[in-house]
Amino acid sequence: MKKNILFLLLFACLSLMILVGCENEPTNESDVDAEINVNNSGESNDEVSNEVYLTLDGHGLAGGMLSMTLASEEGSTAVNESVSWDFAATENEKIKDVLVKNGILNVKPELEGDTFEGWLGFKQIITTDDEGYNTYAYEKLSGDTLFTTDEVLEMSMPNHNVTFMAKWTNVPISDYVIEGWSDAPIMDTGYFSFNANGGMMVFRDEETERFELDKYNYWLNEGDTLESVMTGAIINSAILVSVEKEGSTFDGWTVYEADSINWNSEESNEEGYMYLPYDSDDEDFKYIVLENGTLYSSSASIDELSKIIYEGKSYYAVANWK
Repeated sequence: MKKNILFLLLFACLSLMILVGCENEPTNESDVDAEINVNNSGESNDEVSNEVYLTLDGHGLAGGMLSMTLASEEGSTAVNESVSWDFAATENEKIKDVLVKNGILNVKPELEGDTFEGWLGFKQIITTDDEGYNTYAYEKLSGDTLFTTDEVLEMSMPNHNVTFMAKWTNVPISDYVIEGWSDAPIMDTGYFSFNANGGMMVFRDEETERFELDKYNYWLNEGDTLESVMTGAIINSAILVSVEKEGSTFDGWTVYEADSINWNSEESNEEGYMYLPYDSDDEDFKYIVLENGTLYSSSASIDELSKIIYEGKSYYAVANWK
């Protein structure tokens, strides 16, 4: 299967990266709180080879964001905000050219009440085991050295994926590290995946009184019930409070049972796999893939689902509305 990837909270994934910085001062004092202006691009290096990825990250766990000014084909501009931005690039391509070709005119790190000091660089190291699973580790490019925005823009992409993360004055060095992860399946662990199907699921946990998501995945270990996981009895997981959709009434869950659950960018007729639409806005997760999937229930209540015990099967529940 093309781009067959396990949902290891990659989102959960890299979105939960803990970034580590340093106490070094920027090499250019004028760069503090500076915007990255990339309007005037130099010429690209013609000596390009393999595809690599550039990530710019605002340190979301500290509340940092990156405000991007983007140009449209019609000549207008728009400003979008996100914690992290990823760009495909090629080896030896200048970073300012990577941004320009993606229509990025300006990048501004923002964190209310704090001061941007510069960028900390990380190299991503990928190792593949005998079964084809990848392990991703991260190491600092130059120890605790901070790079100015001008220095970052003038750098050429190396032959590996690289991440530059915003360093904030009030964020200590101990908070700047990227945890490694692997896409290898975890033994004796299955998914219970929920999809609000156009609505929204309301959750709470120990830290947050209320938050909303349209999709959520619980992990179940051998012998766990969904109830024990989703009520925080085993770990501090999200507790499902309600399912809501404006103008509609929740009418139970359509539930599928499968030997395993993965996500894919393209639909396939591969025998033994059920492909269902999942997220049309995400290239890598357009379809949820159920290995030997079968219909478990067409209208199950959350109470019925909560009694399911994980015994090697994974489940996908889609909200019904009337």
